[in-house]
Amino acid sequence: MFIIKKVNKKSILVFALLLLLIIFVVLRAALCGNPESYAYCEGIGKCRTEISDKFSAEDFCSQFGLSIDLSSETKEYITIPSEFNDVYEKYNSMQIQQGFNLEGYKGRKAERRTYDVKNAVKASELKVNLIIYDSRVIAGDLCTVSLDGAMTTLFDKTMIKGEEHE
Repeated sequence: MFIIKKVNKKSILVFALLLLLIIFVVLRAALCGNPESYAYCEGIGKCRTEISDKFSAEDFCSQFGLSIDLSSETKEYITIPSEFNDVYEKYNSMQIQQGFNLEGYKGRKAERRTYDVKNAVKASELKVNLIIYDSRVIAGDLCTVSLDGAMTTLFDKTMIKGEEHE
């Protein structure tokens, strides 16, 4: 014996909205990379990547032993290239060492924040760049501002006071 239940428009609408919500959540997870708020960094282990009212860029940088000058902050919106050239391939290799990977963000717009590093060996010569997408750090680097400057990982302690390698 079969029970036939009359399906009304409200039931169909509720079902359709639930289906759309599930599709949205799956697509967002697939397209936006790792939704977790942590990355595993070769140099320091697990690090928190969320940038919020409760966990600032200063908090993020302190995980790497960096003290930043918040008043020096500059912000710039960038687009991560859809295709990586050699420079971006090398940059992304450095990011992978830090537990990040820009592959899943190709073609996306992100925010780059730059700060002076207060505990740098050479004062005012070291900057930290953080690339932020959807309130999460997805890449970062330390760089010097001199003409023959260098770029390195966030966990490279050779340019930080009291952390120099012998």
